[in-house]
Amino acid sequence: MTGKFLGGSCQRSDNGGRRRDGGVATGNQCTGGEAGGLRAGEALRLIDVREPREFALCRIEGAESIPMRSIPKELAALRGKAGEGALVFYCHHGSRSLQIVTWLRQQGLTACQSMQGGIDRWAASVDPGLRRY
Repeated sequence: MTGKFLGGSCQRSDNGGRRRDGGVATGNQCTGGEAGGLRAGEALRLIDVREPREFALCRIEGAESIPMRSIPKELAALRGKAGEGALVFYCHHGSRSLQIVTWLRQQGLTACQSMQGGIDRWAASVDPGLRRY
């Protein structure tokens, strides 16, 4: 999903830790509420790293599915997508996506963050109509 983001720590941090608005990026994670502001500001792409059966249960509208096990072989494509805007990864509760972001940053891809609490927290705080499991 490509969207826009206003404020918060989901902004790109591939420029020495500085956001374009002059703020300091806060690291590997952002909240669902921050990612939920995808309407004005900086481009983001939501990437769901859950298994296909989980993605079929519920998903954030417009998110792209790339299961965790597929991330290493998708590294080159992810580098290209990072050039279009920050990548925000999510899973069910945030553990898998945080592992992925940590690995991606070790590979030099810094324009990425993990959504804290995953889709479960997103459903609770941003989109209460989204099915929870």
